[in-house]
Amino acid sequence: MLDLAEQAELGLRNRRTEMNEEKRAMYVSVGDRHWKVGLPFDSKATIEAIFDAMAERFNVNRVFWRVSGEFWLRYYKRFEEDCLLYWQGYNRHSRTLCDEVGVTAIARGAARRHGMELWAHTGLYDLGSRERAGVVDPIILEYPEAAPVNRYGTRRQEGAVELCHTEARRILVKRYTEFVVENGFDGLDFYLYLENLSLRYMDEFGYHQPIVEEYKRRYGVDILHEAFDRDAWAQIRGEYLTLFLRELREALGKHGRELSVELDPKHPDLPHTHGNDENPHHTTGRIQVDWRTWAREGVVDELVILRKGSTVEQAAALQRQLLETIGGTGCRITLSVPENNVDLESGVTRMLSAWGPELESGFSYADHVGWEDKKFPDEFVVDAPEVMAGVDRYARRRFLYYVANGAVQASVDQIAAAMEDEDVFVRRRAVDALGAVGSPEAVSHIEASLCDPEHSVRCRAAVVLGALHGPESVDRLLAAVARREASAHFIEHCAAPSLAKIAAGDADSLAGRLLDANLCVRRTVLFALKNQSDDVLLGTAPRLSLVIGKDPDPYNRVLALEAASRVGTGDGIRQAILRALNDEAAPVRVAAAEALATLQGAGHLKNTDIARAAERMSELFRAYARVVSRGELQPDRDETGWCRLGNALLGLGERGEKALRSMYEQRKDFALAELAWRVLYLPLRTEPGPFTMTEEDDRRAHERRPVLDLGLLD
Repeated sequence: MLDLAEQAELGLRNRRTEMNEEKRAMYVSVGDRHWKVGLPFDSKATIEAIFDAMAERFNVNRVFWRVSGEFWLRYYKRFEEDCLLYWQGYNRHSRTLCDEVGVTAIARGAARRHGMELWAHTGLYDLGSRERAGVVDPIILEYPEAAPVNRYGTRRQEGAVELCHTEARRILVKRYTEFVVENGFDGLDFYLYLENLSLRYMDEFGYHQPIVEEYKRRYGVDILHEAFDRDAWAQIRGEYLTLFLRELREALGKHGRELSVELDPKHPDLPHTHGNDENPHHTTGRIQVDWRTWAREGVVDELVILRKGSTVEQAAALQRQLLETIGGTGCRITLSVPENNVDLESGVTRMLSAWGPELESGFSYADHVGWEDKKFPDEFVVDAPEVMAGVDRYARRRFLYYVANGAVQASVDQIAAAMEDEDVFVRRRAVDALGAVGSPEAVSHIEASLCDPEHSVRCRAAVVLGALHGPESVDRLLAAVARREASAHFIEHCAAPSLAKIAAGDADSLAGRLLDANLCVRRTVLFALKNQSDDVLLGTAPRLSLVIGKDPDPYNRVLALEAASRVGTGDGIRQAILRALNDEAAPVRVAAAEALATLQGAGHLKNTDIARAAERMSELFRAYARVVSRGELQPDRDETGWCRLGNALLGLGERGEKALRSMYEQRKDFALAELAWRVLYLPLRTEPGPFTMTEEDDRRAHERRPVLDLGLLD
């Protein structure tokens, strides 16, 4: 008879066998990995390494590869002049990865080598944002009426298409089918949330004329002017969603491709909220998600339960509901529950997410219970010489992962030897391990990794230097930035935060580089300075003034204005910000206006400054109205510079609000009155979280619309 220890070991082996037999899917949020602090998968070496780990250590046989960024670059119209942040950063970096590196083609080759399916993952309603992303789907530009509209016809939902629009559906079906087939994807998976904040309350949009007419035909009620049943209205909108999916599934099926849609565990009959458990917010609106019909009639091949802003219990409950409701239809079910201590119902596929270090740790899915909990299997604790000299790359990764997390000890020399390892994940883990050792002797090795041939290793070295650095680390980091291959990711998310930590309390060591000949060096220093305290930043004001007035790069001037808004107590910096209201670049002028509003909120503007700012900002606001009058800007869709400028006017206090109200109250220039009304009475959401406006608020705001006084509306 087995003793308790032997029984436990047998149970562990059996559990691992079961987990290794369980086939899994893996979600890779490609754009997030390329742009956020998490290390990117952005080269042939890193992409092939993650697919090796997924196949060999996690038993993954299908990968959901997020392609939203690639859609931006391939299909959407770009507005670089409106959104410097994205186009100088994420979009430019993504263009390099998509067009030059070819990350999707590399992923496809790696998947085929392992016999995996590769699915494209993107947002059905997430079709760009001029203000927040600098891109807009050309469907919305060519067919503005395709965007969901409010009851009053005054606002269009940003980045979405109302699927009752026949031509929009046709274009989307053709686009998605061509993209999937041409890029060799096995299927297409949709999420249903929107990553923008244009929706101010749940039922704001969805009053397209075909929907209004269909509701009137069925129920005899005019939803534009009468009370109506919201569920019945959502059903009509959902029928067009079902129609689109049916049309797309038919087109994909001709090429042997499949279709899946993701459901929200909290309310599966509506589109997702977007956010975590503490801060969920609706973004798409009220549309029926008729997954029962989709499964029963073969509209989709699979339903994916997306654990986003929900709990394990909610996801598990929906898993059971789906099995009870659609069992036997042939529609597959996948559940996004990465925790390996959560059991799945029979026939349900588990989806994992490639967020943390799990794929480069060297562990298998069964070995590592909780990545954040750092629970380490004892059998993998071995001596450094034994494992680092071996041929098992996974063992080398595991050992360095242990060192980085303090589970085992190693010398700097032992770890430094791994900096030359042929395996990119071993080198990434070695940088972390050197940082954890904390010895000054490790700094030179970390600094040397700033020259590693792999971008992601250089990124990791830059991040680790923020915690462990030496007297030459600032110069080494800025030299790495200045190299041609330095990316926006490296600059903003790796080098700049570390420079801020190294120079904490001593901005002078950085401020001298604000006038460097290299544009990227100046930009990195600006990002780093933004992370300093106001007191420390104050000493940089003279140099910030020079950047605002003379830097040839408009994005650098915007960054300098953002920093200057915190230290504008001196006359010189205030005058530099005021002069920036006349900058040749519109984004810089808007940033200057916002900086002045910030200064006024802190009580730093003099009355003469306020008067000068209000006068110039009013002139700029009127200029936007002239563009609207010429038909070159649609205020119901292009809520960009004019809205930010108007909000900045309000931020000037009584004088700014008075100027804006005078523009609203006059009736000679309708376009001007309309724009002022929108700023005063139709405030936009600026932060994720609960809705801050109600439907009744919106109704009262529209009673104040200037066009009513002109007698142009009933």
